[in-house]
Amino acid sequence: MRQAIATVAPRSPGPLRRIAGPSTRISAQSATPGEVGPDALAAMLDALRAELGRPGAARDVLGGVEWLARDSFGNVQVIARPHAGETRIRIAADRQETALVLGILLPMGGLIAGGIIASAIDAPAIPTVAAAAVAGLGCARWIWGRVARKWERRVARLTDRLVQVLRDSRKTPPDAG
Repeated sequence: MRQAIATVAPRSPGPLRRIAGPSTRISAQSATPGEVGPDALAAMLDALRAELGRPGAARDVLGGVEWLARDSFGNVQVIARPHAGETRIRIAADRQETALVLGILLPMGGLIAGGIIASAIDAPAIPTVAAAAVAGLGCARWIWGRVARKWERRVARLTDRLVQVLRDSRKTPPDAG
């Protein structure tokens, strides 16, 4: 059961945040009753690798495990550790590189397209180029919003999946009699 899922955002969004759209950092946390051991944490790492398709790097941290995987557009970090009779899981995805690529490439594409359009139809260059760049920025914000929502759902599903893996790992297999 997910206790909390939150998109980390600045306290009061400034004008740049309102223009840029959702935060690039998405996190969720949950807990499951009981302190799990190394076998359960190993099962959780296997599930992480299968779900995200990345080998990642794991290390021991305070009796638990920290796992970090990077790809071309960001990273995902998972921390699971037993504490006070439960096992806590925290997942954080940072997709800053994705937002940055969208925020640069699409407005730049708009600038180029605006220049081409202005010269092709003999329109005033500055307003045409500016309008195309703003359109590119709007497209980047729209696409980033969709990507951010996808990652929010993905982090929430992954949190639920890892909690289930930890719960299942505590169950004892039936005797083969």
